[in-house]
Amino acid sequence: MKYFSLLVLLSFLSCESDPYPEFGSGDVAKKPRRETMPPPAPIGLIVEGKYNFIEGVRRDFQIKASVPAPGIPEIEVEDLPAGASFNPETFTFSWLPGYFDGNDPNDPTIKSRDYSIGIYLRSSLGNIKALYQRVYLTVLDSPQSFKVEGASSFTVIEGRTRVYKFEIINEDFKNGPFSINVENWPGASHPKVIEDNKFEISFSPSHYDVLLNKRNDCRNDYPRGTCTKFTAKIIVYNAANHRVEKDVLIKIVDERLTPPLILPTIEEQGLDTSFQISSYDLNREVAPIIRLQSAIPQYGEFRQELIENKEAHSSVLN
Repeated sequence: MKYFSLLVLLSFLSCESDPYPEFGSGDVAKKPRRETMPPPAPIGLIVEGKYNFIEGVRRDFQIKASVPAPGIPEIEVEDLPAGASFNPETFTFSWLPGYFDGNDPNDPTIKSRDYSIGIYLRSSLGNIKALYQRVYLTVLDSPQSFKVEGASSFTVIEGRTRVYKFEIINEDFKNGPFSINVENWPGASHPKVIEDNKFEISFSPSHYDVLLNKRNDCRNDYPRGTCTKFTAKIIVYNAANHRVEKDVLIKIVDERLTPPLILPTIEEQGLDTSFQISSYDLNREVAPIIRLQSAIPQYGEFRQELIENKEAHSSVLN
């Protein structure tokens, strides 16, 4: 009987502690879950591996970083190029490259130059530098003012010597060196250096530059066939192999040279004879016309014949 009472008591207690109590909605009661905690922030840098810069143009970029809480990111930048800066509060890198930062000092023809900076990231909770990254900076060459200053046009007479002076303005290489070529300059010599960036060209147009009865390039400034023009060119290269050109309009005015006459020796009266009078054009443009202006002899037979050699610009009167 003792055992029976214990069994009944246990059964009663088990009914009182029903593990599935019902509420008004009939739902099964659930224990509340613990709040999910976010994982700690990783140590990391967000920055590109390479940035391009242009000489004379400022550029900024910001570095983003994260460290585990409650620490605060601290960034240190090393190997800053000359003129560059880094703001440790905003993590902003700033640089305005100079006009020589894009050139190699040993080879000015190179049009870009590479630099690099080192970025250290650590947490404010410790002095250990937790992360390091190199970032590369490429500076592209940007040519400064580069021009040739001199007269844009001028006039010269055939056979006369004329000196044309000009100056090269280049902020990158104020005193050169410069390589100079000239094109379509009639009778020109090679440019002569006056100073580091000042030059002159001496030239003498020949008497064959203006052709008679040809198209008049000078329009109404001169009579037809007495003037022609050339568009000459000055081509300059600086030490960085940058190129600049200048066109110069040259008007050449014709100068007519008196053609020489080659006369025969004295002829004797009463004898059958023949003689020649010859001439040639010093301008090498036309075959001269030869005429006798004196009276034709009254007695005897007189014949004359003009032979023109247009290719040789000469004539013979037989």
